[in-house]
Amino acid sequence: MTTDRDDDDAGLVIDQRAVGEALRVRVDGELTMATRDQLADCLIAAIDARHPLVEIDMQAVSFMDSQGLWALMRARQHADNEETLRIVDVSAPVARLLQMTALDTLFGYPPPE
Repeated sequence: MTTDRDDDDAGLVIDQRAVGEALRVRVDGELTMATRDQLADCLIAAIDARHPLVEIDMQAVSFMDSQGLWALMRARQHADNEETLRIVDVSAPVARLLQMTALDTLFGYPPPE
């Protein structure tokens, strides 16, 4: 597991670990203008490393604005195909924003039952 924390990133913590063939990226903190590049860069690096699936766990995200959406979309545009990047869990603030913008299904969330 790796943790990426930078004092300039307003407390955003990103952990990565292998889960089967996937790489699970767990995001903890606030996704704003100050932290968007940290998430986008992490996701793009995971995609470039050719993980067959990059799963994003956003359960611990306490706040996300449009800049968090920007980071997700930047990574999504970088992915080779729709199946590469998937959101697997979200907090209530993230769920509301994803649903309001109809981006939840673009990232495969909620997962099929």
